[in-house]
Parts: sequence; structure tokens; C-alpha cells
Amino acid sequence: MKLEDLIKDSETINTVKRFYEILQSPREGKIYVYHKGVVASDKGSKGELGRVSYMVNKFASRNHLMPFQKKIMNDRYIYFFVR
Repeated sequence: MKLEDLIKDSETINTVKRFYEILQSPREGKIYVYHKGVVASDKGSKGELGRVSYMVNKFASRNHLMPFQKKIMNDRYIYFFVR
């Protein structure tokens, strides 16, 4: 699947509240974007990104969702998860 198709078919998540709403709903195989950039360097300056990133990793370890990333530039990525 091309990056443009992934972005077009995905929903952007900006808040922890929306993340919890997604977890409460049944699995649909839908793709969500939770960050564009580098999570490690942007966690402190981008509002709730640190909390959303932590929750994605926490629930991925419990097999509730599947995270993945696509490279868009030399050191920039788009971070996704599937639920």
C-alpha cells in the first residue's frame, strides 16, 4: 500500500480521550495516525503526544492494536496504529 493511500484512509488522533474511545469500540481494522515527525524528540513539546505514544506502546504489548511507521524523509516518520 502506498503512503498516500495510507494517509488518505486513516484518521488522525490528537487526544488521549479519542484514543480511549477507539479502544472501547470493536476492532474494525481501521488505520489511525498519531504523529508525523520523530516521537522521541517531540514528546515534550507536542501536548498529549507523550501520553498517546505511551498508550499505543502499552496496548500494543497487550495485543490490542498494532503500531507501525513509514519513513517520509531522512529522519521523519509517520506513526500509525491499526485497531
